[in-house]
Amino acid sequence: MSGANDSFEQAEGATETAQAASSPHRRGPKKHRFTKTQMVLLRYIAGETLLHGGVECSKRQLAEMTGRNVKTIDRCLLGLRREGVIEAQPRYGENGTQLASWYRTVSSVDQGAVTREE
Repeated sequence: MSGANDSFEQAEGATETAQAASSPHRRGPKKHRFTKTQMVLLRYIAGETLLHGGVECSKRQLAEMTGRNVKTIDRCLLGLRREGVIEAQPRYGENGTQLASWYRTVSSVDQGAVTREE
C-alpha cells in the first residue's frame, strides 16, 4: 500500500509544475505531461488494464481512492482522454440510468510512458 502512497507523493510536485506551466507568466517549457492526480489515475487504470483488461468504476470511487474532488477527477479523466492515453466507455442500466464507466489504457506504449513520466 505504501507503494501507491509513494507514487502519489512523488507526483505531488508535478501538480505544482503543471499549474505553473499553465500560467501566462511561465518560464521555460512545460516539464511534465500529466498532473500528479492524472498520474495516479493513469497508473491505476494501466494496472487494471494489464490485469483485467480495464476497470469499471465511478468518478466518485476514483475521487475517494485518490482523496480528490469528483470535479478534479472529471477534469483529469477528460485530459487523459484528450491526450489519447485512456478510453472511457459509459455504461447504462436496463432502465437507462448511468452506471459506473469502463476505463482502460489505449496501448502498451502509453502504459510504458506512465513509468517514464516520474
